[in-house]
Formats: sequence, C-alpha cells, structure tokens
Amino acid sequence: MEYRFYQCFGGKMRKLSRMVDARYKFITKEFGLTESQLTILFFLFAKGEVEQGAIGKKMYLERSTVSRNIGVLVKKNWVLKSADYQPTVQLTKEGKELVQSIIPRWEKLMDDLQESLGYDVLPFLENLEERLK
Repeated sequence: MEYRFYQCFGGKMRKLSRMVDARYKFITKEFGLTESQLTILFFLFAKGEVEQGAIGKKMYLERSTVSRNIGVLVKKNWVLKSADYQPTVQLTKEGKELVQSIIPRWEKLMDDLQESLGYDVLPFLENLEERLK
C-alpha cells in the first residue's frame, strides 16, 4: 500500500497527544505540574507504594523522565522515595491531598472530552492500547 507522509501513525498519535495535552494544561499549570508529573501522581495514587522502575515500564515513560520527575515531586513533598538500591516511591499525605484536589477538575475535563469526542472513543483508545502492547 502506498502512504502519504501526513498519514504517518507516529505523527498522527503525537499530534493527537499534543492536542489533548493542551486541554490538560489548565490543570497542570494551576498546580505547577508537568503532564509527566501528573501521570506519575495518578499512577501512585492508584497503585500505592511501587518500585520506581515499575512506573516507567507501566506508563511507557523513559527511565530518566521518571527519575527527574520523582526528584521534583520529592522536593515538593508530594512523594516519598526510599533509599534502597531499587527505590520504592509512594505518595505522601500531601501528595494524596494534592491528587484528591485535582480529581474534580480532571473528571470535568474527562466529561468534556467524552462529550466532544463521543462516548465510544475511550473504549476505542483502551482497545488500541491493548493491541499495541
């Protein structure tokens, strides 16, 4: 099959990611977070204490991205990191409170996206994610 450059899967996915990220910026900016930091906070909120390396593997984040962002979150007292050779990380009380304060805004954004994109898009994306694993 012949393809055009504008049909590139990677390019389309990155463009879509940037478009969706632009909608999340009002949350991340308000709380002084990056998208990667928000992802890590949500992951830790859902999973509890985990080995730091597991975050990158499960969330498809580079090891250096995880390490750098964990460092920032530790300095802000939102994450506690063990001193182990393979450190574990978990949310502090303040980190849990932060995530709980973000959730209502995040849920509103999720509702808005569902409304504008359609209610079949999220299951489609979940299926696509599974197929690409």
